[in-house]
Amino acid sequence: MHAKRHVDGLTRAEAEAALGELRERVAVERTEERAAEAKRATEEEQRRTLAQVGDALIAAKRAAGRKPSTIEAYSYWLRIHIIDYFGRMPVGEIGHEDVGGFAAALERKGLAPKSRANALGTLHSLIEFAIDEDWATGEKPVKRVEKPAVAATDPDVHFLDTEEVEALLRAVPDDPLGRVERVMYLTAAMTGMGQGELFALRWRDVDWSARRIRVRRNYVRGEFGTPKSKRYRAASRSRAASPPSSSCCSRARRTSTTTTSCSPTRRRATRSTARSSSSASRPPCRVQMFATFGSTT
Repeated sequence: MHAKRHVDGLTRAEAEAALGELRERVAVERTEERAAEAKRATEEEQRRTLAQVGDALIAAKRAAGRKPSTIEAYSYWLRIHIIDYFGRMPVGEIGHEDVGGFAAALERKGLAPKSRANALGTLHSLIEFAIDEDWATGEKPVKRVEKPAVAATDPDVHFLDTEEVEALLRAVPDDPLGRVERVMYLTAAMTGMGQGELFALRWRDVDWSARRIRVRRNYVRGEFGTPKSKRYRAASRSRAASPPSSSCCSRARRTSTTTTSCSPTRRRATRSTARSSSSASRPPCRVQMFATFGSTT
C-alpha cells in the first residue's frame, strides 16, 4: 500500500524528515552565530586600551577601599606617562619590546630610577589586571624587562641636633601661619610624627597628664584617613631627647593656642620625619629636615 502523498508532493514521513533537517540546520546556524558573537566580544575586550583598563582598575581599587593617595598614584602614572607613550595600543598587543621602549622613554625624560620603577610597576599592575579580567592573554611582559637600578639608600636615619632645631624654629616667618607652623615643627622634632599625622591632630589627641599624643589619623591629599600602620599609637618625647632652648619652646607655646586656620598644603614639607633612631651620637631630636619654607612643589 502506497503512502498517501500531500498536495505538495511529500508523504508525511518525508515532511517530518525535512522538518528535522531544517531544525538541525537552524540550530547549527544559531550556534555558529553565538560563537562568532563571542569571538567578536573577545576581540573587542582584547583591544581595550590601557586608558580603559586603568579606569577599571582605579574603580576596583576605590571600591576595595584603597587610600586616596594610592588611587592618585595610579592615576598619575597612567595619565602622565603610560597613556602618553602607548596611546590607543590594545593592552593585549603590548609585548616586552614595547615595555622596553617605554622604559627607555622614561629614562630619556630624565626620571629618577625610583620613579621609572614606579611607572613600570603601575604598567605591570594594569596588564596583570587585564589578564585577570580576560581582556588579555599570554605573558606579563613587564617581568621580562630589566628594572632600573635604584641607588641604595643610607640605612642610618640622620637627625637634627638641638641647635639645628632651634635654627629651624627661628627661621619660621613671624606671621599667623608661621605661628602655627612653629608649633608643628617643634612637635615633629620631639615626637617623630609625620606630616599627615600632624595635620590631622586634634586637641583631644593630646594627653597632657601622660605627656603623650595619640596618633589616630592622618591628612593626605585633602582627605582624612588612618596612619600608615592603620592602627592607633601614642607618640611621646624620647627620654634621650633634650628639648630646644627655653626661649624657642616658650615662643612656640605662646602661639600653640592660636585659632588661625591654614591650609595644610600652603607650605608643604619636603622631607619626611623620622620614627626612631638607633644612633647614640645624635640623640637630641627625632626629626629630619622637615620643611622648605615657601615651597610650592
